[in-house]
Amino acid sequence: MRNLYWYAMVLALLMGTSCAESEQQIPLPPIITSKTLDATHAVTLETKAVELVFIPNEVAPWLGRIVYTSTGGSAISMDIENRNISMFKLGVTKSLLGLSFHKQPGVFLSLNQNNQVESLLESGDHGQFVTIISSGAPVHAVSFCQVAKAQGKDIYVLEAKSRIQKYSVALSVQPDAKNLSRLTFTKDDGFDLKAPENTVACYVDKGHLYSLQSKDKRTGLSSYSTQSNTWQTSTLKYPSLDLVPVKLGQDMYFAFSTQGYLGLFRTDRPEDVEFYSITDGLSIKGMDKVSKVYATANKFGGTAFNQGVMALLNDDAKRIVYISTSYIADQVQINSENN
Repeated sequence: MRNLYWYAMVLALLMGTSCAESEQQIPLPPIITSKTLDATHAVTLETKAVELVFIPNEVAPWLGRIVYTSTGGSAISMDIENRNISMFKLGVTKSLLGLSFHKQPGVFLSLNQNNQVESLLESGDHGQFVTIISSGAPVHAVSFCQVAKAQGKDIYVLEAKSRIQKYSVALSVQPDAKNLSRLTFTKDDGFDLKAPENTVACYVDKGHLYSLQSKDKRTGLSSYSTQSNTWQTSTLKYPSLDLVPVKLGQDMYFAFSTQGYLGLFRTDRPEDVEFYSITDGLSIKGMDKVSKVYATANKFGGTAFNQGVMALLNDDAKRIVYISTSYIADQVQINSENN
């Protein structure tokens, strides 16, 4: 795996450089060293997963749902053991966001290709989801700001022209007619934040806001200070447009995939990136190449995931590898002590 980068570079030289200089990719620094993480759990899928979202159940974590989309607009709902599978039509999505309401069915939001927000509610005992009424203030989103832990109070969205807007959400469930249930959005008129230019994604953690920018094939990450009302920006050494916020112990990290590895860095130390290959766990096959990363700090499944779970996808395989975030936190701590 560590030779993939050099193989790609040699192949590019052999093929020539027919593209204009402005279209050439900025070469990534090679990954010289990496550490390992063992797979905690894995499931085989019937169809390849394109995107994934966690929909927790705080009362009974083992009943939490995982919804993934496949090519053609279908969505599949399952538990973490790949049981109680239900398929439904969702269409092509641009962004997904899981919500969590106390003692209520699972809910998630989908942003379709027309930038329209659709609200979906868990219906029945087998993980089916139905579209419910979205009411209140119109949500003009380009994407949802991703969070480490789903909740059912506020959401943040990225709007056009790099603006971030805040909405409160309220769920009203009709037990006998789930499709007539309602999710109401209320715009926070006192919150209207201008993010740095060329922002393509945003992230929220307990009031901390982050902006990801992309320009000229370079990626910048900015953090917002409420005290000074300013953004502080760092250029990422390993650019990625698919950062994922993940809580490891008491610290907040960003996870991403690059060159087949899982990358991790603390939100306040974007220059200190550690890379991990995914090795076999107890009777669980690892993952040769990580293509996409998803994570939640919500309790999920059994004891292994009581502090959260990370899901890894490989574009070439119909499977998901799960890793306990408490285990990842322990390994990160051990590695930091040995450095």
